[in-house]
Amino acid sequence: MGRGFSLVEALIVGLVVTIVSTISIPRSVQAGRHADESAAKERLALVREAVLLFRADTDCYPLTLADLGSYGAPEFGYSREGAMVRIDSARYHGPYWTGTNAGTELEGWIEYDPKAHGNVFCPRPGLDATGLPYRSW
Repeated sequence: MGRGFSLVEALIVGLVVTIVSTISIPRSVQAGRHADESAAKERLALVREAVLLFRADTDCYPLTLADLGSYGAPEFGYSREGAMVRIDSARYHGPYWTGTNAGTELEGWIEYDPKAHGNVFCPRPGLDATGLPYRSW
């Protein structure tokens, strides 16, 4: 007998490798998607909190998410009624967002509608990995 593998043994090993790959590769791809979604949900919550803090201090909503990271008071914001109003710089205690620019960091994952009472939401269509609509986040 030779020292090598027979054709049957090689086929069995190939079959086992194929089965293991078929099971593990989709799970690793799904794990990456789940990680992206978890990070986006966490950032979405942080941005919402920053908008609420901005609102509590200035009595208005920021014009853009970039205003959350400003060290100086933005000149204007939106009132509860959706009208543009001047911000009293003495009431501004920002920055409220210390990450990178909140408006571009989560491109495609968050949208901000300041005229709708500072609504921060996920605009993506479809469902997340757990079956919930993205817009319900």
